[in-house]
Amino acid sequence: MKKQIMTVLLAMAIAASLPRLTGADSIAFPASPKASYMLLADEEGSAYGIPPSEIKTVLKSESGYSQDAIGDHGMARGVAQYHKATFDRYEALYFNQTGSHLSYLLGTDQVKLMAWQWRNYPKSRYEWSTWRRIYGKGSA
Repeated sequence: MKKQIMTVLLAMAIAASLPRLTGADSIAFPASPKASYMLLADEEGSAYGIPPSEIKTVLKSESGYSQDAIGDHGMARGVAQYHKATFDRYEALYFNQTGSHLSYLLGTDQVKLMAWQWRNYPKSRYEWSTWRRIYGKGSA
C-alpha cells in the first residue's frame, strides 16, 4: 500500500512539473478512426489545394473509412482502396519529391498520398470510380 501511494505521489509530482497546454497548444484526439481520417482529409486537402470534401467522399464510398476494407476482387486495400502497384508507383514519385516514404498498409499514408497525388497528377483522380461518377466531367 505504501509503495502504491508513493507511486501515485510521484506521478502527481511529474504531472505537476509538465507545462500546461491551453488554447491553440492543446491537443485534441479524434473520437474514432473515421473522425481521424476526416480530420486528415481536411489537413492534407488544404495543404495541397484539394477540396477536402472530395477526399472524404471517395474515402467514404470506397471503404467506409475502414483501413481493413478490401475491394476490387482483393486487388484494392485500405481506406483509399489503392491497388498495391498504383500505390507503389505514386509513392516512389512522392519519395523523390519529399524524401519521405509512405506505407501501403497505413490508412493515414494512403490519405496523404491521395492528396499529394491529386495535386501533382490531377487526372489520376479518374482512377477512383467514385470520383469519376461524382466529380468527373468527361473522361481522363
